Amino acid sequence: MSNPKSLISIIFLFAFLLFIKISLAQDLHKADSLIGKLKTVSHDTDKIKLLFKIGSIYENSFSDTALYFYNVAFSEAVKVKNAKYTANSLKHIANVYLDKCIYNKALEYYFKSLNISIRLNDKSEEALCYNSIGIVYNEMGSFSKSIEYCMKSLKIMEEIN
Repeated sequence: MSNPKSLISIIFLFAFLLFIKISLAQDLHKADSLIGKLKTVSHDTDKIKLLFKIGSIYENSFSDTALYFYNVAFSEAVKVKNAKYTANSLKHIANVYLDKCIYNKALEYYFKSLNISIRLNDKSEEALCYNSIGIVYNEMGSFSKSIEYCMKSLKIMEEIN
């Protein structure tokens, strides 16, 4: 007969995998529901917010699908000339590239978001961008640059708080 500890471990693993599958199915159902709402949304900023929500559902499991929705959000934000949502969509795109370990693309999009945040004088978003850039440099092993950008973020956060 099998070792009881092994049997318990197998049961636990099975339950965990079942939970993940159910959770993913619920997320996909929610995404489908939100995609259906896209057709009925009339206000541009509401559509962009919905695209962000859909992207965030897909971000951890289907990153390419998340990129698609974040890029659509970016296009919509540019079309309606909403700089805040343009910067936000660029930051979401950068987050996906960071998760995929495509650091040069992550930096490219974080810097684009940073430039818009500076132009808008949005100090909170500026600090978040600097911090994210610092995280990317840390992941790349460029520790002095990482510290430089994280310190810029910290300085701004101290100024606004």
